[in-house]
Amino acid sequence: MAPLRASHDLAHFIGWPCPVLAATTSVFSSKISSLTLNQAADVFASTSASDDFVKIGTTDCTDGSFGRKTAQLSCTKRPLCVLFMDDQRTKQSVVLIGSLSGINIVDAQNGVVFRRLTSKGGATSLFSWHGCMVAGGDARGGVALWDARVNEPVAYFSPVSTNPVVQRSVFSVDSSARVLALAGDSGYVHLFDIATRKEITKKKICPHDVKALRFSPRMRLLLAADTRSVHLVNLSDISFSPLPQPTCHVSSLKPVTGMLWDPQSCRFIARTMESRLRLYQPDDTDKEEMNAAS
Repeated sequence: MAPLRASHDLAHFIGWPCPVLAATTSVFSSKISSLTLNQAADVFASTSASDDFVKIGTTDCTDGSFGRKTAQLSCTKRPLCVLFMDDQRTKQSVVLIGSLSGINIVDAQNGVVFRRLTSKGGATSLFSWHGCMVAGGDARGGVALWDARVNEPVAYFSPVSTNPVVQRSVFSVDSSARVLALAGDSGYVHLFDIATRKEITKKKICPHDVKALRFSPRMRLLLAADTRSVHLVNLSDISFSPLPQPTCHVSSLKPVTGMLWDPQSCRFIARTMESRLRLYQPDDTDKEEMNAAS
């Protein structure tokens, strides 16, 4: 497969070279539906479109490779999404597994279920912060907000939609846990203030319906993908109106269904409409050219 190709606008925008493909690995025989990295970025967990278990594997941060050993967490209901979280009370690394009935909080070491969080729309995508707060996108196009210490949601976010066809939600939360980005109709992205539960603004970022959103961990940079490309937007100043146009466009031969940034660097993993992961990281050659030009 040909790698994604990014313009040099990305390098100048974030101060790093353009990302290039570093490694691939086959995780499932069917399409990967969810992917998460732990805090150290050396362990990943993933789900597929047809399997009733979570697959866990390793990565090497030094050379950008995938490890050979994997493990499985069996589930009573088919998992739709998975997320690592460091539990605030126990200080243990736990795995959040979303399904159509809600969220299971599972011990990453032995597979024991700590708690079950229930939701009418289930959980098709997940995000957590502070070791206890969990945001779960549902099958109705909205996002439920939980305190993991209680079983019921404490808030709910939903864009105003004119589309009669209900679609699963696509969202992301920034690293400060202040802003929630939620995909709406026809390429629009809605920004919500998490503390006040109010919408800040909205903007059309993609030409087509947004299929994946991801904030970077260190800066408020937002990756938004539709069926044909990935777009990068600088949302460092969300009070700016109107919001800026996307700075970088990454074209893809295969539709990108999800992206995940490395918490420690500017590399990210993308998954497409196939059973492989694609890892992108800064290109040393591009970096040398940038330094020579500066």
